[in-house]
Amino acid sequence: MAFYMCYNHKTPFFGGKYECAEALALDSVDPKEMLCPKCVAKKTGGGKKKLCKVHGKDDNLWKCRFCC
Repeated sequence: MAFYMCYNHKTPFFGGKYECAEALALDSVDPKEMLCPKCVAKKTGGGKKKLCKVHGKDDNLWKCRFCC
């Protein structure tokens, strides 16, 4: 399992399988984008705002936190 530090809270959060983390080039990721699920929800309006200006939130795909 891969854990990361939330940019806002400086606390760890689960980020998926370790195998998936290896494929992610962390050097190319902006540290400000490393957010825990709570911060992501807050940033996107807690599910109240449309996440996509064209498709809204109905076509968003979600995954299990244990899957890649």
